[in-house]
Amino acid sequence: MIETIYAPEQLLTGTLLDPVFAKERREIATGCGLMNHWDKRQWPDECIDGVIRQLDKMSGVIVAQPTRYHEDFGYRCAEAAFGSMGHGETWAMRGFTVNETEALWREPVAFLTGQGYELVSSPCPGDVITYGGIREWGERRPPELEDDWEKPMQAGIWFEHFGVLTDDLRYVASKFGRGPFVVHLRDLVSQEWGYRYWIWRKQPEREGIVSSSVPPLLAIGNVALYADNRSSR
Repeated sequence: MIETIYAPEQLLTGTLLDPVFAKERREIATGCGLMNHWDKRQWPDECIDGVIRQLDKMSGVIVAQPTRYHEDFGYRCAEAAFGSMGHGETWAMRGFTVNETEALWREPVAFLTGQGYELVSSPCPGDVITYGGIREWGERRPPELEDDWEKPMQAGIWFEHFGVLTDDLRYVASKFGRGPFVVHLRDLVSQEWGYRYWIWRKQPEREGIVSSSVPPLLAIGNVALYADNRSSR
């Protein structure tokens, strides 16, 4: 049982996504939904590639790495953000974290704190950004946020998407589910991935926690190289 750890209240509430991007967030949700829909029905790669090309046309979104959609069932945003994109966390590189690291999804604040991450108010390149919301007691997850696997419905903070802040702090590098590596404006994520974000920083070694080595982030135009940094799937 993970002990619940509380951060300062003003940081726990996170930051609301800018409503000016509501239309774009709906479009991203539609695109990601189509990729998943067509994959389940074993449609050809050209269909999924067409959706990805449409995402690349959106202002504030750069598709940085071609997808391997059919192969990446267990390699998504969390595995990329905490694993291949520089942080190299062992627990993120064992496989699909939904199955292999359930604590990340069940009690995310306690889990990340226990792994040496702390919420911060002043972001820096390399910080992890988490997207989600805050659930009240008895509140159910909206139907549009349901997925193919079942999550426990607990009160508190929930996360649905993870990324890493680039050298230009307005932008985030993340993997859109099983889809491509994308560089996007901080507020431009699928509406199905939440309405708030939190920023986390890996702390130096303390109390037995060893900080992973985080190399300098690449410039936005070179983020595609992140995908070649997978040491484990």
